[in-house]
This record gives sequence, structure tokens and C-alpha cells, in this order.
Amino acid sequence: MNRKLFGYALAAALSLGTVGGTLAYAADSEETSMAEEASTVKGMRGLDNIDEAAKSKIEEIREQVETELEALGVVLPERGAKVERFANLDEETKAKAEAIFEKVKEGTLSREEAKTELETLV
Repeated sequence: MNRKLFGYALAAALSLGTVGGTLAYAADSEETSMAEEASTVKGMRGLDNIDEAAKSKIEEIREQVETELEALGVVLPERGAKVERFANLDEETKAKAEAIFEKVKEGTLSREEAKTELETLV
């Protein structure tokens, strides 16, 4: 009985020590606030607000990573412009397809039903 109780106490102490230690380190950092972090993450969606030196450094790193991955045999997809989902459809069919996708998003149409309706459109 004492051995079992000792095991529970030891496990609890180790758990609290592990969690408490990480919380203390996070609380010590006062360099940035949550609002600053949120604005930084929001602004990092693209390379719009980065100066040219940083952009060139990012591109050098990207090229280096790509060459290292190619040496390992990893084939990366080509980067390019986004492909429009309904590029080869006329305007009327495109509008119908978008309406079907909206119905799926709203939940009024299941994916299977949407798939059959899209197949009838094409």
C-alpha cells in the first residue's frame, strides 16, 4: 500500500515539476505581447512587408533547401500561379458549380450528392 501511494506521489511530483517548469519559462519572457504576436503572424502571410535583403536571403535559403531535397531524391511540385477551379467552363456552368459548392459549405448538400450534380454538369 505504501509503495503504491509512493508511486502516485512521485508521478504527481514529476508531472507538476515538468509542467510548472515550462510555464515558468514562458512567463519570464516579456519581450512581446499577444497582440504583437497576432499582428506579426497576420502579416507573415506573404512577402509584402519584407525588405529586399530579407527577400533575397529567403530565396537563397529556399533554393538551398530545394537542391538538398533533390539530392535526397525528393521531388517538389512546381511553384506557380494558382489555377482557377473552373477555368474551362462557361459562365453559366461555372455559376452552377459555385452554387453547388456553396450548398456543400452550408451543409444543405452532401459531398456525394454534390459530386453527382457536378458530374451531370460536365
